[in-house]
Amino acid sequence: MRYFFIINCRKDKAAIREEVEAQLAELRNEIEQRGDSITTYLTTGEGDATREVRLYSDLHPNEEVCFIACGGDGTVNEVASGIVGFKKKSMAILVFHSNCDFIKYYPGRCFTSVREIIDGEDIQIDIIKINDSYAINYCGIGFDAVVASPPYGTPWKGYAKEIKNDQKGQFEGGLPSTSDGQFLFMQHILWQL
Repeated sequence: MRYFFIINCRKDKAAIREEVEAQLAELRNEIEQRGDSITTYLTTGEGDATREVRLYSDLHPNEEVCFIACGGDGTVNEVASGIVGFKKKSMAILVFHSNCDFIKYYPGRCFTSVREIIDGEDIQIDIIKINDSYAINYCGIGFDAVVASPPYGTPWKGYAKEIKNDQKGQFEGGLPSTSDGQFLFMQHILWQL
C-alpha cells in the first residue's frame, strides 16, 4: 500500500504540513518495515490536488494507493474528485487547524492521527456528482442562516446588567431602548452570522 499525503500548502495552512511531517517522522520506519510506502505532495493552488491524484492514478493503475487529504473541505473535495473512477484507490482525511464539514458525519472517529489511518479500516461513503465535480456524503453551498422567532414586544430591562457587560462584542453598534427586546434579539442574530 502506498500512503500518498496530499497536503494543502496555502500560507495560512502551514500548521497542517508541520503536523503531518511530525507524525510521519515518528511512523516512517514502521510503515516501511510493513512493506508500505509514503509519498507526500504539497499543493500549489486550487485544483492541484485533483490533477495530482488523477495523474498518479493514470500512471499507476494497478498500485493500491490511499490518498490522504490533509486540509479542509477544499482539499477533501479535490482528492475525492481525483479518485473517482479509479480502481485500487481509496482516500482518508487528516484535519489539523482547519474546518472540514465532512468529519461531522463521523462522530467518535479520529481525523488527526496518521496512526489511525494506517491501522484503520475502509468504509464505503456516498459520492455525488455536481456539474463537473464531486462531493462526498453532503453538498454545501456556502450559505449561512439563522432561523429564529424574535420576542416581539418583550422588554430586555431585566437583563440589562448582563447585556451591558457583554464581553463578546455582540452589541458594539449600540443598544436599543430597554423596551425593544425585538431589536436587541435581531442584533444578536446578525452577530451570529
